[in-house]
Amino acid sequence: MARQSAHIALLALAGLILFSANIGGYDLWPADEPRYGLVAREMLQTGDLWVLRVNEEPYFEKPPLFFWSIAAISAPFGDVNAWTARAPSVLAGVATLILTYLLGARLYSPTVGLWAGAALMTMNRFWWQARTAQTDMLLTAFMLLALYAFWRWSEEQRGGWLGLVYAAIAAGLLTKGPPALVFPLLTIFAFYWRQGAERKQTHWVVGSLAAIAVLAAWYIPAFAMAASESARQGLDPGDNVFRQTIGRAVLGVSKPQWPGYYIFETIPVDLLPWTLVAPWTVYWTWRNRRSGKPMRLLLSWLLPALVFFSIIIGKRAIYLLPLFPVMAILIGASLPELLGEARTLWRRRTAWAWVLVLALLGAAPFVILFIPEYQDEWSPAFLMLSIPAWAFAAYSGWRAATTPARRLPHWIAGQFGCLALITVFVAFPALNPHKSARDFCAPLRALAQAGEDFRIYSVAFSREAYVFYSEHPHTEVLTDTLDIATETDLGYWESVQKQVETRRAIARAVEDVPIADINNVTEAELDELEAAVRETVDDEDVAGEFAAAVESALREKIAEFEASFREGKPAYLFVRHEDWRWLLPFHPPLRELPVLHHSAVGHRDVLLVANEAGVELLEARPEARLEPDLTPQDEAR
Repeated sequence: MARQSAHIALLALAGLILFSANIGGYDLWPADEPRYGLVAREMLQTGDLWVLRVNEEPYFEKPPLFFWSIAAISAPFGDVNAWTARAPSVLAGVATLILTYLLGARLYSPTVGLWAGAALMTMNRFWWQARTAQTDMLLTAFMLLALYAFWRWSEEQRGGWLGLVYAAIAAGLLTKGPPALVFPLLTIFAFYWRQGAERKQTHWVVGSLAAIAVLAAWYIPAFAMAASESARQGLDPGDNVFRQTIGRAVLGVSKPQWPGYYIFETIPVDLLPWTLVAPWTVYWTWRNRRSGKPMRLLLSWLLPALVFFSIIIGKRAIYLLPLFPVMAILIGASLPELLGEARTLWRRRTAWAWVLVLALLGAAPFVILFIPEYQDEWSPAFLMLSIPAWAFAAYSGWRAATTPARRLPHWIAGQFGCLALITVFVAFPALNPHKSARDFCAPLRALAQAGEDFRIYSVAFSREAYVFYSEHPHTEVLTDTLDIATETDLGYWESVQKQVETRRAIARAVEDVPIADINNVTEAELDELEAAVRETVDDEDVAGEFAAAVESALREKIAEFEASFREGKPAYLFVRHEDWRWLLPFHPPLRELPVLHHSAVGHRDVLLVANEAGVELLEARPEARLEPDLTPQDEAR
C-alpha cells in the first residue's frame, strides 16, 4: 500500500504541474472556452443555478455540472477568469490519472498503473484537454470512475460498486448529456456478450433510468423556471435533442467527417508522442486478446465506442477522450515486454522515430514563418522550443546508438513534459494576442466597468468571446434566417439553404473587389462592390428568383438596423471585415459610421464601429480611449 500511495502522490503532483502550469497566463480562447466561462459568469451574476444563460439568453446545449464547478471555484474571486474557468479540467485530469493508475494496478500491476499514468499525462490530446475549459475532461473522469467501479463490481459482486457505476453515469449526464450513457452501456453489452444472465445482474435498464432521472431533476425545473415564452423556446427539449444528438449523429449538422476520421486523422496526432509506441502496443494487444478478463474489459471499453463514434456522421477529436485512459493502460501493460532483451531492435527503431519527431518539432517554428496563413501569429519566442527539441533529439539519438534503449519510455515522457512546460510559458503567451478578444474589447470593457449605459451589436456573426471580454451583452443582427416570401413555396430547410447559398455567393463576389482601406471606402470602390453584388444576384445559378428576394430582405433589414443604430444612446458594433465588404453595398450610409478599430482576432479581421454618441462617450473616458490603430490597411486584390 505504501508503494501504491507513493505512486499516486507522484502522478498527482506531476499531473498537477503539467496541467496547471500557467493556466492563468493566457486568456480564454475561442470557440468553447469564452462561452463556458460566460455561462458560469452569468450564473454568478444572476444567482440562478438552474437556467443557464449566454448573452442573457437561455442556453441548453450542455447540462450544468461543469458550469456549476466553474462558478463554485470563481465565486470567492468575484468573477470568472482564465484560471478559475480551467481549474475544473485540471482537477478532473488529475483525478483521471489517479483512476487510471488504480485500474491499471488492479488489472495488471502497480508498475503497469504507473506507466499508464505517465503515458496518459504526456499524451498530446489528454494534456491539452486537462488544461482547457471544456466539459470533456470532467466527463472522462466520471466515465473512468464508472469503468473502475464496474470492474470492482465484476470482481466482488457488491452492490455499492454497481451503485457507483450509475452514480458516475448520472454525473456524466449532468456534465455532457447522452455520451455518458454510450460508453458504459456499450461496455456492459460487449463485456457480457452472449451472457444474458450476467448482463441482467447489472440492472442496466433500472440503473440507466435512475441516472436519466437525475438529469431530469435539473432539466424539468430549469424548463419550468424559464419565465418568458422566448425562454421556453430557448430551452425546447425537442430542438436540443435533434440538434445535439440526432442532428450530429445522423444528419451531420455539425462537424461531418468520414468513417476513418479518428483512426487515420486524429488518434495518430492526439496520442503523440506515444503514437510511436502504438504499433508495438497494437501487436502486443492482438497477441494477448484472449488473455483473460482484464483484456476483455479494456477492449470492451475501447472497440465498441471507437466503432460507434466512427459510424456517426458528426465527429470531433475530443469525443474519444474517455478512451485515452484505456489506451494508456494498454501501453503500460505492453511496455514490460518491449523493454525486455528480445525487443532491442524494436526499441531502437522507436527511439530513432522519436529523434525524427523531435527534429521536426525543432524545425517547425522556422517552417511556420513561411506559411502565409500563420505568419501574423509567428513570434521569435517560438524559437525557444527549437533548442531544447534539438538537444533532446541529439541526446535520444546518442542513447539509441550506444545503448539498448531500455530507458526509451522515460525519455519520451520526460522530454515531452519539458517541452510542454516550455510551450505553456513561452508559446501560449506569444499566441495569446492573436487568439484572444481581450485587447480588442478593452475600450468597451472599460466603459462597462465604469457603469456607462451603452449598446453593443454583433452584425452577421456572434462569438461569446466578445461578450465575455466586453463584460457587456450584445444584440445579434443578421445571424438568424430571414422570413422571405416568394412565388415558389419553399420549405423551411430549403429556404435556409438558399439564404446561406446566396449570402456566401455575395461574400465571395465582393472579396475579389480591391479596396485600399476598408475603414474609408471610396465611391469608386463602393460602385465596384455594388456591381459585384448585382452580378451575383442576377446569376440564375446562385439561387434563382430567391436570390433577389434575399437581396431585398437584406437591404430592408440593414437599413432598419442602421437607422436604429444611429439614434439614441451610445452604440457600438462588431463586424467581420469580410461581412463589412458586402454590407456596405447593401446600404451605403453605413460607410459614414466611424470605424474605431480594425484588428485581427484569431483568424478573423474584425472592425469596431460606433455611432456619434459612442465616439463621444469614448472620448470622454480616458481609460477607454483606443490606442492608435496600427492594423495594416486592406490589401488591394
